[in-house]
Amino acid sequence: MASSDTLQRTSLHSFELISLQNPWLISSNPAALSQMNLSLVGIMNARYGNEDGSFKRVQQGDKLNTYQFTTFSYSQIKDISLYGGFNYEKSFEKGLDYSNVNDPFRLTPYQVIDTIGNDTYDREFFSAGGGLSKPFGDRLTLGLSGDFKVGLASQNKDPRPRNKVFYMTLSPGMIYNLGKFKLGLNFLYKYYNEEIEISIVRSNTTAAFFTAHGLGMATYHEAGSFNRLYKRNSKGFDIQLAYENSKIRSVNGSRLLYHEETAGDGRKASNASWAYLKKDSRLNAIQFDLYNQTSFLHTDNIQSFGYSLNINTVLGTEIIQRLEQVNDLELDDWITYDEEEKYGAEDVKLNVYYQFYKLKNNKQKNFNLNLHADYHSFIENYFVPNQEEYYKNLAFGVSFDKNFYHHKKSLSLGLKLKYKMNLEGAQNFSDFTYIAERIFVPDFEFLSCNYIAPGLNVAYEIPLRKIFDQLFINSTVDLYFGNNGQSRTIFNISTGVTF
Repeated sequence: MASSDTLQRTSLHSFELISLQNPWLISSNPAALSQMNLSLVGIMNARYGNEDGSFKRVQQGDKLNTYQFTTFSYSQIKDISLYGGFNYEKSFEKGLDYSNVNDPFRLTPYQVIDTIGNDTYDREFFSAGGGLSKPFGDRLTLGLSGDFKVGLASQNKDPRPRNKVFYMTLSPGMIYNLGKFKLGLNFLYKYYNEEIEISIVRSNTTAAFFTAHGLGMATYHEAGSFNRLYKRNSKGFDIQLAYENSKIRSVNGSRLLYHEETAGDGRKASNASWAYLKKDSRLNAIQFDLYNQTSFLHTDNIQSFGYSLNINTVLGTEIIQRLEQVNDLELDDWITYDEEEKYGAEDVKLNVYYQFYKLKNNKQKNFNLNLHADYHSFIENYFVPNQEEYYKNLAFGVSFDKNFYHHKKSLSLGLKLKYKMNLEGAQNFSDFTYIAERIFVPDFEFLSCNYIAPGLNVAYEIPLRKIFDQLFINSTVDLYFGNNGQSRTIFNISTGVTF
């Protein structure tokens, strides 16, 4: 059940109110759980999603069907605040071209590509996470959180990649109370691992593989199989300054993360180890974030505004190795001859927003108005030969939804509209390769394309009498229309219970 400052019964808009009334949630500090006045608030739901249409990136499938089950909740045991959640997701991405990695949009140029398209990626992922915090006296609060995601992805046509993916995050944190002001600090460690084994079922058959290095540059070879291992370690911290009184709650934060990722090619000696691993590349990145959320709490409404700035600076190094004998035992090993810094990129995203949340009877949702603006600039370079691409985009969005009540039942109807326009952009290739022609040129046309995206959402809630608070069904439809004549539809429907 929700606490008295949100709703007496937990509903879908209970979670909207939680995010508005608790700006600490925009930080990654687990000690912030103790700053939230919550008892037991939870949700459990199943979702089906469908994407279809030609307005998409090159390495994105024509169609995507997703089946998902999610549950999470906040809880309080004496003076210990907790949260936990679990997610299962099964998806089928059809009509996929030029990708043998699970996620080709991870802001790394070092990918494995085959030229046989129209694949289907079958993915199955599990994720879970949780956190807790506890005050120690009137001044100090400590917290700890962690989460992980693990899964398999595979394709159904030769060559057939099988991707094993593991991702985890661990964060200890603290908050020091100075009265109306609070200082927060938490450390972050993240790890990403992806093992790719590509096989060809048809006997005596080889396939062409490209190991991409950015902006159309790649090495090419034919083989009957291929293996790659990605490892990424990320370390950093998140610092916060908060202010709170009876009417205002505000959190400002700054986050800094350092990423190092290696990509190696080789073959497996056993199920647990890699042998003859050739170092292909190393990616170093610095991520810097600034963020703010400020909420003004009134009896019959809540107003909130804020911003988030995300800057990623990336440097890529290609490692030149040769397989040679290293001793008198005639054992072969990969010897490093040179390391060349050939790739650089900078990705900047800025979001500013305003939200007006009108309450009915001081505790139920009446209507909600959202306004936001987004700026995105991206520039990447391959140094030798000289390859360059950059673009700058600006987007605006507005959404409005209204709740109607009848005999404790609730119907929510919402409309939204987003418009994106390209400010500038260009590609300059001194070496116009096959990969540049097939992937980077059409991808740039999509990324620099203007679009308009109207949307609709409908939700219906029915009160329950025993274990759970509400039964709900929720559906959203988003339609994207590009100025290149292409379109894409994104449809989601979910049903579940709140408690």
